[in-house]
Amino acid sequence: MKRVFTRVIAMLICLVLLLSGGFATLGFAANGNDDFDKLVSEFMSKNRLGESNFSFAYYNTVTGETHMYNENRIMYAASVYKLPLNMYYYEQVALGNIEPNSRYAGYSLADCHRLSLQHSNNATSQAMRNAIGTYKDFKIAMDKYTGVSAVEIGGKYLTDHFFSSLTIMNTLKYFYNNADFFSEAIGYLKAANSGQYFKRFVGDKYEIAQKYGWYLPAVTTAGIVYTPTPYLLCVFTENVSGAETVIGRFNELVLNYTVNKYPVWDSDTMVFAPPGTSRVIINGKTVTLEAYMINGRNYYKLRDLASILSGTQKQFRIHWDAENSTTILTSGRSHTPSGTELSGISDAPKPATLRSSKVFVDGIEADITGYTIGGSSFYWIRDIAQIFDFNIHYSNTINAIEINTNRSY
Repeated sequence: MKRVFTRVIAMLICLVLLLSGGFATLGFAANGNDDFDKLVSEFMSKNRLGESNFSFAYYNTVTGETHMYNENRIMYAASVYKLPLNMYYYEQVALGNIEPNSRYAGYSLADCHRLSLQHSNNATSQAMRNAIGTYKDFKIAMDKYTGVSAVEIGGKYLTDHFFSSLTIMNTLKYFYNNADFFSEAIGYLKAANSGQYFKRFVGDKYEIAQKYGWYLPAVTTAGIVYTPTPYLLCVFTENVSGAETVIGRFNELVLNYTVNKYPVWDSDTMVFAPPGTSRVIINGKTVTLEAYMINGRNYYKLRDLASILSGTQKQFRIHWDAENSTTILTSGRSHTPSGTELSGISDAPKPATLRSSKVFVDGIEADITGYTIGGSSFYWIRDIAQIFDFNIHYSNTINAIEINTNRSY
């Protein structure tokens, strides 16, 4: 859900809440469920965070779930600027534009990367930044990673180490999506700041590659947290009491949310399926079915399909053989409802796990692929149409899947 407030309204709300000593949910930009917004709103209220002193961006690399707050506010990033800076040098060397044996502040470039990313050394980092030119030149060079035009933003963004949580999030996405190329840099960030910032309250169960920035009143952290569904997180604070602790607690909240929602993930057997958007029309009647898109195909709940086909000449019955972990389908028999049919709608993406159980149709094993979504079995609608020989047609004009049980597949 995305709540959009004008800046004037947001400022008025902030003023009212500051006077009352608390914060409600303010202008969250989200693509996920509202539980996250509630958790963050409560956290902000507890720690007296708001538009004037707090900004964050969260992105789940597997599911695409995204949450942001105050993401366009230009704030001081402090040493977090060293992440895109080093990315630039890695790529410029690969392109042949910078000699790999170049030296900055008396150190080889190879040593500079380690000192800058793992130890946040200012002398080497500043020398690397100065070699690019002015702050404006540096910011323009970073456009490739930040996803914005520095010149169009202008103002203080072109001075010093000012960024926003959105521009750093875009940088993290580029960094993560090119992880093989930046593997050395990721290693340095994993070794950085043991027990601090994002790592402070979450232990060693999950690896974290992070870059912090500390130049009071600004304290900032950005990084990758390798939960079963790895997420990217960027947090900016300004004039926040105990900022490093607040950042650590915020990542603790985000990590627990992510792990509770996606406790396991196996990329070989799991996908994240967005809702299907096509209507289904059977014999001229529109029906509402829960549907998901997997690899460009429409998957529907097997019991829903059996339910809408019941009473037609293409009906089939479902029996689950728990002892043999087998789904048994019998053609020509009416469906026996279980009470779960036609009860769901596809309102959000969901994890889908490849089904390992076999499917038999009239005693013959069917070579079809199914997924478990929300505890139910989903199959590609065209596989079911072919098995039970009913006609199926997609109409692009009306964005509908048309089923005709009076015609063959």
